[in-house]
Amino acid sequence: EHPEFDAVRCNLVPGVGELFVMPTLTTSGRADILFWEGIPGGPLDAFQGIKDPSEHLAKTLELMEKFTPWEYARATKVELTDANGTLAGRYAPTVRKPIGRLPGGGLVLGVADVVVANDPITGQGSNS
Repeated sequence: EHPEFDAVRCNLVPGVGELFVMPTLTTSGRADILFWEGIPGGPLDAFQGIKDPSEHLAKTLELMEKFTPWEYARATKVELTDANGTLAGRYAPTVRKPIGRLPGGGLVLGVADVVVANDPITGQGSNS
């Protein structure tokens, strides 16, 4: 650990997914985002139908206790930053053909997010 730095922590769980703990600033101050990325159909694919933010947080903590107990131990005083402080969804990665033909017949080369679109995790796309 490096308490003098705010940094994203990435916890890889083979065959299951990843838990990211990301420092952020909210309207109520500093917070850490608890962000699961799961393999479709796997044990982390458990948020469908959960609409209540407190249930969402409870499911997040349940999964943390099971798959990342070291992070769960750090989250003993966790609470939502606001009443709508949750988000769940899916993003299917896309890979496109990198070469396109212009109306005049010339070729164009696509780069970065135009060619590869993936879940940005910490806000970065394929433009790196």
